[in-house]
Amino acid sequence: VHHDMQAPNIISPLKEYTPAVAPSGAVFYDGELFTQWKNDFFMATLRGRALHRLRFDQSTDRVVEFEILLEGKYGRLRDVGVGPS
Repeated sequence: VHHDMQAPNIISPLKEYTPAVAPSGAVFYDGELFTQWKNDFFMATLRGRALHRLRFDQSTDRVVEFEILLEGKYGRLRDVGVGPS
């Protein structure tokens, strides 16, 4: 399914991108340094050349906040991770 389509036993997308951004790596932030981003979802993109931050409402799984970071700064991002520091 895509966009607002619905089908039995299938979950509709939580976030959609038109045009596509070619996601390449993702992580939920569980570090201690940036407390304002705790449990936020970060996704690297190839085509969009950015890092996307999404915050979900934990009770509904809906996206309640969305931000594009590092847009065009480092080119095609291939992965994202949380380091020990």
